[in-house]
Amino acid sequence: MKKQILSLILFLLIYIYIVTCTACSNRSPSTDHIEALFKEYGIRKYNYFITDDNKTLTKNNFNETTNLGEKWIETLSLPLILTKEIRNEHINEDSLLRCYMSIRSINKEKLLVKDIIHIPENQPSILPLYNENISFYMKHLIHRQFPEAYNDFYKNTLKIEEKHSWNTKNILTTTKYISSYFDEQNITEYMPIGKDIPNLFPTWYVENIYQLAGWYTFRLNKHVVLWSSMSDESQTLLCIKFIDLRKTIAIIYPNKEGLSPFDSNGNPDLLLSPIALDILKNTFEPNYCKIDFNQSKEKLCLQLKEKRKSPYIALYIKELQSHIRLASRINNHNEYQKLKEVYDTLFPHSLPCDYLKASPLTAINYVSDRMNASRYFILNEESNITIFHSNQRRKYIAKDKSTNDSIVFADKCWIIKEQSQEIIWKPAMTNNIPVQIIGVEKYDTILAPGKYIVRYESDGKHSFESWLSFPPLIDDYGIRIYKK
Repeated sequence: MKKQILSLILFLLIYIYIVTCTACSNRSPSTDHIEALFKEYGIRKYNYFITDDNKTLTKNNFNETTNLGEKWIETLSLPLILTKEIRNEHINEDSLLRCYMSIRSINKEKLLVKDIIHIPENQPSILPLYNENISFYMKHLIHRQFPEAYNDFYKNTLKIEEKHSWNTKNILTTTKYISSYFDEQNITEYMPIGKDIPNLFPTWYVENIYQLAGWYTFRLNKHVVLWSSMSDESQTLLCIKFIDLRKTIAIIYPNKEGLSPFDSNGNPDLLLSPIALDILKNTFEPNYCKIDFNQSKEKLCLQLKEKRKSPYIALYIKELQSHIRLASRINNHNEYQKLKEVYDTLFPHSLPCDYLKASPLTAINYVSDRMNASRYFILNEESNITIFHSNQRRKYIAKDKSTNDSIVFADKCWIIKEQSQEIIWKPAMTNNIPVQIIGVEKYDTILAPGKYIVRYESDGKHSFESWLSFPPLIDDYGIRIYKK
């Protein structure tokens, strides 16, 4: 009898475990998850597709005209056209590129896409019309240098004619086709850093390029995400490609405040979008259980504390920030105070709560391994600037007892005045945060009118891409610059 009771108890425990895991874990967002997600935000009309191991789930009932079609499809397609022209060696016919490239010693002087992008980043003076927007320069390059390839891809590959009528159905269908074409052409093949890369094509994102004609890269816990988004006054499009997991999700839905992956200054940040956050967590986190932000402060603290050792803790911090911004936007003072107290208590080394609603002048977010990134910002007048910088500190023990131990930053970050190329700011070592803690440090300074370049160079370990130990309790790793 006892054996039967023990067997029954064991069976019940296994059943409960399976049910719990099924409820809390879902490695690939399902149709039920997507529908529940949009229901939460009060969105009833939307289309999506989810591709995973050659299987596709779709919803295509939302039917409205859209003005995003040509611009969106062009943005997604430009890397394909560039890759084709690199393969054909036509890219080397561009005199501007050949004259000003400093990185042409590899692959028999064939240019990589990453080299092209580095032109407006590292040589802004030669591109006075295009140095503010990399994608604008890329489009100019293709339309000027490769009009035949551009027209051939549109008409013969995508079957798009002039004056094409775009709607919320066919724009997603074409997005799905372009996404599959990426995969077929080996453009988004995942190759880890450090391995030999025999082909030219994947390097533009493997080398941690910030942007290629509207596509952005995001790395977290050894996963690589390629994403793009676009909005107008009517609709928002979001496409997320999980490179190493070989999954793609694309969604179009009516535009709604607070759901965009861009801030008010147009800076891209995938983790600003609650929809993107939910999709990322549902895809990456094997023990994902939805956080109940409506529960009491004490219970919410306990639930978030359980996530602090998760390699995806930054996603939960970003989700908490999103709810803080929402409570502030709808003037729910009690909820705002509760969430702020939780945030300040659990994550004191993240961005201060007072800045969550502000948009930076520019930012280098989520720094990954071996990253070499540049951003621009312009000041029209003398301005008070606040800089939030997060970096890893390393302590070097002096071999000579007469010499003091030294502490240095693992990664390099600085601001340059473009005209003079003078370094006008770099982070100073302070005692605000212990050496073993990675957290946000605040710097206040005054900058004269002019154009500035922000640079960030990281080493090959311990970054947002892959922490060597438990991840720091921070929402970001990099630099953010605000104008007071």
